[in-house]
Amino acid sequence: MANEVSQAGKAADLGLAAILNRDIWEMIADKQDLRHTVMYTSDPSGTGSAVVKIPQVTFDEVMSAPTEAGALSNSTLGTSNATVTVARQALRYDTTDLFQFLAPNGGLDIGRLGAGIAMAYVRRVSALIMDAVDTATSVVGTSGAAMTVNDLYDAIFTLEQAEVPAGPYFSALASKQFTDLQSSIRGEGGANQFQAATAAMLSIKGQGFRGSWLGIDFYTTAQVNNDGTDYSGGLWAMGAIAGTELKVGALKQKIRLTPALEVATDESAVFVEIDRTGSTAVNEIVGNGYTGIAKNEDARIVEIKTSM
Repeated sequence: MANEVSQAGKAADLGLAAILNRDIWEMIADKQDLRHTVMYTSDPSGTGSAVVKIPQVTFDEVMSAPTEAGALSNSTLGTSNATVTVARQALRYDTTDLFQFLAPNGGLDIGRLGAGIAMAYVRRVSALIMDAVDTATSVVGTSGAAMTVNDLYDAIFTLEQAEVPAGPYFSALASKQFTDLQSSIRGEGGANQFQAATAAMLSIKGQGFRGSWLGIDFYTTAQVNNDGTDYSGGLWAMGAIAGTELKVGALKQKIRLTPALEVATDESAVFVEIDRTGSTAVNEIVGNGYTGIAKNEDARIVEIKTSM
């Protein structure tokens, strides 16, 4: 068995007996949760299918002007659908009894490992969202060139020309794309340079959310795709991406409960269990989540492809 969190393998990094402060410094990781930018559909638990179909209808007809008693032909209603398929997302850590014996109180205990697994689920969903953004038909930006305000305006104009309803708009970018955008904002003239949001965009903020500007909420995430040359960030409106999650409560009614699963929050989409192998004195901390993310309406998304 490899990769265990063991005394021999990790003690040098995670446990220093001579230091009074025994808190473990949590190394920098991507924590931005993008789930609020997604239109979530119903939970398919109990339906017999892992696929959720989203019916779509286009009301874009224009009335004609028939004569007063003239016959009227029926019109064809534009319809379509999108589908979201639920799949398992999972992560496992193994930790030995010896490591847990010797780990400082409040250190890297099983609960802390479980919390790390929960954040891994958040990052996984963000990655699925960015995968959907990467399939957008509309693409702005110049390959190999830094992101500029002009690229952002091109993305906004694309949504406006597609008659996408006003907001909320979301943009998720790689950190490099965002800092390039910040640099470009510094040179903006006209009314934009006087907007309070401009100053907010140029300030240092907490990880993930970077501020609002031009009616757009900006986020940075390490889950933005790249092809080795360019990042594939994006701008989208609510409804562009659809998702669904299975909630733990539905599962707890149908299977044998373990102590860890029994205390899982019913409305949570991710849950952590502990599996113990006594013969090797190893504890498996296993996290599972069941979710699906898919593009719902292509016209509501613009991919922003600029240099790494």
